[in-house]
Amino acid sequence: MFNAAQLHLLVNHLPIIGLLLGILILTLGVFSKNQTVSNVALGVFIFAAIGAFLSMRSGEGAEDIVKQLKVTQKGVIHEHEESAELFSWLMAAHALTCLVVLISQYRKKKLPEISNLLILIGSVFIMYFAADTGHTGGLIRHPEISNSPQTEVQNQTETEKE
Repeated sequence: MFNAAQLHLLVNHLPIIGLLLGILILTLGVFSKNQTVSNVALGVFIFAAIGAFLSMRSGEGAEDIVKQLKVTQKGVIHEHEESAELFSWLMAAHALTCLVVLISQYRKKKLPEISNLLILIGSVFIMYFAADTGHTGGLIRHPEISNSPQTEVQNQTETEKE
């Protein structure tokens, strides 16, 4: 039904968009002092982390397919893979923190009010790594977003080379 590259393209935006959406919702929750709104954001962060996990799982297969196509430089894929791995680990830790906060609230444990603000700050920090991962992923098939001139695409036909 789906190959790994299709699955990767399907899920790879979830962690980035989910993180951004969670930041916006949590900002609203923190400044309105509405814990219900903040809890929605924590759930969005957990969902985004699941998207990061799915992206990592499908990334290896997608890498194999893209390497066979010979449409990009090997270093670009490696750079994206390294960035995505760091981002995924940060998202996993972030989701675990959000889960602990949600479970604590469910068990009626009073957490310091600053916990949501700290999660918000952490989310903004992680957004940098999300943007880097998205950018390096985009470079794989979109050389026009690169700051440096790209070398010749490796899969040109013989007629194009003449």
